[in-house]
Amino acid sequence: MPSRRTIGKDVMDLFLEEKTMLKSLICNNKQRVSLTTDLWTSIKNMSYMVITAHFIDSDWCLNRRIISFSVIEDHRGKTRNDDALVLAVQYMHVRCCAHILNLIVVLGLNELHASVAAIWNAVKWNSTYLMLMTLLKFQAAFDRMAEVNKPYEIYFLEKETNAKRVGPPGLEDWESAERIVKFLKIIFANDGSKVEEMTKAVKYLLNELYDAYSAMCSSSTPSMCSESVPSGSYGGTSYSPNFTTDVGLAEDEGKRVVSEVERYLSDPIEDPSNLKLNVFLWWKVNGSKYPILEKITRDVLAVLVSTVASESAFSTGRCVIDEYRSSLTPCMIEALLCTEN
Repeated sequence: MPSRRTIGKDVMDLFLEEKTMLKSLICNNKQRVSLTTDLWTSIKNMSYMVITAHFIDSDWCLNRRIISFSVIEDHRGKTRNDDALVLAVQYMHVRCCAHILNLIVVLGLNELHASVAAIWNAVKWNSTYLMLMTLLKFQAAFDRMAEVNKPYEIYFLEKETNAKRVGPPGLEDWESAERIVKFLKIIFANDGSKVEEMTKAVKYLLNELYDAYSAMCSSSTPSMCSESVPSGSYGGTSYSPNFTTDVGLAEDEGKRVVSEVERYLSDPIEDPSNLKLNVFLWWKVNGSKYPILEKITRDVLAVLVSTVASESAFSTGRCVIDEYRSSLTPCMIEALLCTEN
């Protein structure tokens, strides 16, 4: 049986070998990576930060790799390489959308907890939004039931966790519910001016990114912004892989050059009802028609909207650093988690 030191050395050797291979993979891909971070406190009250790298490889597959699981002294960090970032670091930090939405909804529901509880107690429904949206139509029926239905009245006089059950819902509760439903429903669905405003903002940003990437491509080698892309079936329309970046005649011939962005936005759209459409595969097949937009897409689609991927590392961390193995060094813990991933 090998000794503890031998096993530890083998683990570290494998970790360093895998780390070198990962560095080569990312460097050969010639693209940016998106990083997600999260914090965790171990059973020994040590603060760990996990850093997960996300990138789309040349085959248009989304990759996720834990590149660091380290002890930190505080939660502040100011070191960065501005040369590796786009548009003067305007979009360097994207907060976890899932976490933000959760905080907003929980805070809002806490403010109106009594009103929501009063209505929920009347029907026992799982989804708060669907419950409120449905029951608002029957407000008059519930008001009438509170007046004439004796068992309904008695039900709310009963105790729940040593306190009177909240309810029945009154006028103030229904008004609160109406405000919540307006807040939780699909935002801007029928607000044409807001939709137009947001659409313009997205198009403006896309053009900004296009200009930035065009400048980078013009100052780099041609291979950086053009790749050989195989054609194939992805559930949508196929295009020829051979297409120039900008098309059109020179200005002095009365025609202007059309950018990839303009051409992309004016080209026919895919059938939105096609559930088999794979966005990554679409870009793998059609990316050569928009070589600069392809580079932008590979970077942007690697940016995740939540830190769930990073949080999953802590599930593994709890298995590695349990009460029986809490004496492992931080260096060994990182080696075990990163190598496994």
